[in-house]
Amino acid sequence: MQKKEHPKGNFIGLIPLIFFLVIYISSGIVTRSFDNMPLLVAMILASIVALALKGDNKADTFEDKLTVFFKGAGQETMILMIVIFMLAGGFYYVTKSMHAVETVTNIGLTYLHGHFWCRGSLSLAALSALPWGHRWGPLPH
Repeated sequence: MQKKEHPKGNFIGLIPLIFFLVIYISSGIVTRSFDNMPLLVAMILASIVALALKGDNKADTFEDKLTVFFKGAGQETMILMIVIFMLAGGFYYVTKSMHAVETVTNIGLTYLHGHFWCRGSLSLAALSALPWGHRWGPLPH
């Protein structure tokens, strides 16, 4: 029985991920706030780096790279991940703009007595988890 040879990975494929992590983390450390660089900007810059790289096939044109890039982005699991990321970002900005975090915190501090700290924190966690619904559950098939 012959073993099938799997194509070996190449370190060059990790360069866009490393670039994304370095630029996002370093901007957060330098500015002392990770909110100053939006994640989408760092992802777009990493995508530009990925398209600028020369891989194993040096004869690939820019159109060939775009085709591979969009085929990878068009996979079912990748699109699902992007949609979840976009919805989570939208949920974050909506709750931030209506000051939901401060409201739930103030409700907890105002109406919960110190003796009910454990039960109260569980109730507040359930209240804040309610909008997520089945997001953490299994995906429908």
